[in-house]
This record gives sequence, structure tokens and C-alpha cells, in this order.
Amino acid sequence: MDTEEEDEENIATIDDPFEVEQLMSDLERALPFKATFEERGWKRLMKEGHVPPGSSASVFVEKLSYSGDYCGILCHLADNAVVCSLTHLRFPSNFPFLRSVTAYQKRRVKKLKRQGKEA
Repeated sequence: MDTEEEDEENIATIDDPFEVEQLMSDLERALPFKATFEERGWKRLMKEGHVPPGSSASVFVEKLSYSGDYCGILCHLADNAVVCSLTHLRFPSNFPFLRSVTAYQKRRVKKLKRQGKEA
């Protein structure tokens, strides 16, 4: 099977189960951790009334769960009862699992775009 065929086959499932298991394990050891909500998503949450106007996009993740290919790795944010996909968060440059998180986010967004879905 060539690389193109493998890519097409892998589109059917967005996340690699091994990658998700390893990343979830790493992130759970780091809980709770600080992240920043990406700007577009944060503005949407404020507009919809899910977070108080003027509140900071800087958040603490207190719990993780996995929703399968539908939303991927979910981050349960402290203090505001919001759950969001890991793809909507940004991490400081000194975050211990930054490379793994960024790789997961890029692959997930790329596969979602190929399927015509929004990340």
C-alpha cells in the first residue's frame, strides 16, 4: 500500500488510537494545566454567553475525556463549566508536551478539513 492509499484509509478514522492513548496519559499526569483558548472560539463562547464578557481566555484544564472522532480529546475547563476540544487550546512554549499536542492538533485539523468538517 502506498502512502496516498494509507492516507485515504486513515481519513476514515480521524485519530490514531495509540497516539490518543499516549497523549491522554501524558496530559493527565500534567493536570491541572494552564492553556489559552484560541481567539475565535473564545469570542464565540463570550457571544453565546458561556463565559462572562471581558473574562480572560487564559484557562485551566482540570480534567480530560475522549469523545472519539466526533470531538477528539476534550478538555474540561475549571471555573466555567466549559468543555472544549484540545484543538481549540494553545499552550505556552515551556509546556512539557507541547510537541505532542501540536502534532495531534495539526493532524486532526488536517483530517477534518479533508472530510469537509470544521475543527
